[in-house]
Amino acid sequence: MDSLESSNDKKNIFFITYVDSGKLVNSDGTNSFSFIIEGIEKAVHSHGYYLCFMTVSNDNLERELDRLSNNNCAGFILFAPEVSYEQLIYFNNLDIPFVLLENSFIDLSVSSVQENNHQGMKLAIDYLIQSGHKKIGYLTSSLDYNCFKERQHYAKKILKKYGLFNSDEEFFFPIGYPEQESYEGMKNLLCKSQELPDAFLSDCDLVAIGAIKACKDTGHIVPEDFSFVGFDNLPISSMIEPGLTTIHIYKDNLGTEAVELLMKHLRNTAKCTSHTVLFTTLVERNSVSDIN
Repeated sequence: MDSLESSNDKKNIFFITYVDSGKLVNSDGTNSFSFIIEGIEKAVHSHGYYLCFMTVSNDNLERELDRLSNNNCAGFILFAPEVSYEQLIYFNNLDIPFVLLENSFIDLSVSSVQENNHQGMKLAIDYLIQSGHKKIGYLTSSLDYNCFKERQHYAKKILKKYGLFNSDEEFFFPIGYPEQESYEGMKNLLCKSQELPDAFLSDCDLVAIGAIKACKDTGHIVPEDFSFVGFDNLPISSMIEPGLTTIHIYKDNLGTEAVELLMKHLRNTAKCTSHTVLFTTLVERNSVSDIN
């Protein structure tokens, strides 16, 4: 990481992390945030810029943005799964080129890069259907993040198209986030008398992993009793037993694409606002049973 003092005039590219709850940004190695940083760092340096880091919250937003304007900032990438429309206005008013990462606001003239949640969710649902599953539920984190809301929206839409969706009450099961909260939430769900689906989609891997552990600790067998598909392909997904089938997001490519899009704005070659979505892939492990 380069310091502010080591940078030349207007040669700083800032990576800004907006933190609200902070639940999506941690440094314990269970998430793939570091892969995003790695892709950004390589791309920024290849263009001859220095990479600086800043973390802001609603409490220090205006103060930190003033500091940004006074530190030779050529442009910035905003990691913003927790940013609201109202908060984004502050960034948009800076008159500094920037790209939004892991969020998008179609009604604002702001360029963004994120994973293709629609395509990823279709991969997950098609895989469950091909494995014979007809009663499919969705485990939610209860977090108000656009990326999670998008995944829920597309899951409902796709299942409706396949004739497999009846109602939110039979489909959505809020169990919490991260892993420990989803573990407790799934245990509570399993204790209820209601009939449950035999397969579950989820907001992300950590929700699914907590749910799998709860199933195992309450005497259920995964995937024979319940099947699970995650979303993210975090490193921990391959370490649990059974390994979690999940949707892989190319995090390093997200970072690289964000830098390249920012460079177009800095060179004034970006003719308009651009919303870039990167395709995902399905990683098949052992958390889904084939009941055909």
